[in-house]
Amino acid sequence: MFPELIFGVVGAIGTDLAQVEDALKNALASVGYIAVPIKLSDLMRDLNAPWSEFPERDHPEYYEQAMDAGNRLREKLQDNSVLARLAIASIRRRRDKAGPDEGRKVAYILNSLKRLEEIDCLREIYGPSVFIISAYSARAARVSRLATQLAERQHDNQSTAYRGKAEGLITRDENEKSPYGQGVRKAYPLADLFVRTSSVASLTASIERFVDILFGDVWKTPTRDEQGMAFAALASFRSASPARQVGAAITDDGGRVLSIGTNEVAKPGGGQYWEGDTGDGRDFLYEEYDTSDKMRLNLLSDVIDRLRKLNFLSNICPSNTQLLDPESESHKTLRDAQLFDTIDFIRAVHAEASAMFSAGIGTRGSTMYVTTFPCHECARHIVISGIKRVVYIEPYPKSLVSELFRDSISVDADEQSDQRIQFVPFVGIAPIVYGHFFKLTPSRSRKQKDGKIQKWSASSSFPHLSVPYSARTARVAETAMIEVFTQKLAKEGIANEQN
Repeated sequence: MFPELIFGVVGAIGTDLAQVEDALKNALASVGYIAVPIKLSDLMRDLNAPWSEFPERDHPEYYEQAMDAGNRLREKLQDNSVLARLAIASIRRRRDKAGPDEGRKVAYILNSLKRLEEIDCLREIYGPSVFIISAYSARAARVSRLATQLAERQHDNQSTAYRGKAEGLITRDENEKSPYGQGVRKAYPLADLFVRTSSVASLTASIERFVDILFGDVWKTPTRDEQGMAFAALASFRSASPARQVGAAITDDGGRVLSIGTNEVAKPGGGQYWEGDTGDGRDFLYEEYDTSDKMRLNLLSDVIDRLRKLNFLSNICPSNTQLLDPESESHKTLRDAQLFDTIDFIRAVHAEASAMFSAGIGTRGSTMYVTTFPCHECARHIVISGIKRVVYIEPYPKSLVSELFRDSISVDADEQSDQRIQFVPFVGIAPIVYGHFFKLTPSRSRKQKDGKIQKWSASSSFPHLSVPYSARTARVAETAMIEVFTQKLAKEGIANEQN
């Protein structure tokens, strides 16, 4: 029995996800799979009012009102995975309508996911048959495309007048302040495949290659970027940082690894602490709190105290303890201040610096792979080291690289003739599935028993999943989730149980 496949597409607003969907449909057709697209926002239209009351896609206010509807629904149910749950219920209805599925090759394309909880929900229900594709488009291109769309919906030929609105929608989509809002920034790094939409040809090639590998083509091997990023991801696992794990790898033009690094505390005599070292001084043993959080709060408290002494604050202003209570609204507001976007007050050496120190002076003309976009402190070391290209996965909003290094660093540019250091998003198969996709196993051999080369054929291919597929297990999990979810929708008056 062929497994049912679920593809979730992640992309920031303004990214042409229709291109991704079309390329995926065609690639799946080449291996005999029928693609069934599902628009997640449209699923809300089947709910009771007011959840379904937002305009059609060609309406000028569609984006704002669709976002508002999704936010209200998540908040009402206290569940950030609700749109994924609606998608799962839709998959069940479509399958039931199609009848018995023995021998059917079906893949559902969910367009688009905006919350990491949605991805977690899909993976919890369908396990190894879920694949996430994150699509990248440079911010400037997204602003232009979105502004043009907004202008066309107003029958206006002057798209420049809509750039401000486009910028606002893009900022909201990335990481909305509301705990139930849009959050594509955190969902994006969780992909199995990263693609870029600036070139239809390269986008199509990336997705075709991914599908071929998924369906057992053992003759496709890692690219330089895929191997470099895999080393960076492996390096990140060594970090015991309380904040985040970051890994970096530096390679030469031939793909040879020069060094790797992670964000970890430096130790006397050189290098960084390892598990089991005598006199281990890593942060979680050295401090009771995250030092950055503690010092930023101290800075803020100092400013408030000084303003209070100057009588610049009202007598009814709460005490510092009340203002900075983690559960208070004032604390949540103050945490959004730019002060908290400053670079960390930490003892750990950043992953990029660790890799550069380990490589010594042999980094001129090399490529750095880093799991998170470099901070502006590491950027100056990257510039002086002679590294020519930096590839990253996860954005880092605190970084001021674009503002501080316009003369020496080009961020996300498509022009290859630019002489500045290129900071570019990673494109390829993600480190989390690197081993599964490229490791040979007894069932994935390159030669037959008689020694002849094993030829791969799309028409006779079968999906290579990380664990054996069990339709029964998936259906049981799906049924249990839908029963509870449907009852909850009915209880809250959001939908009738028969829906």
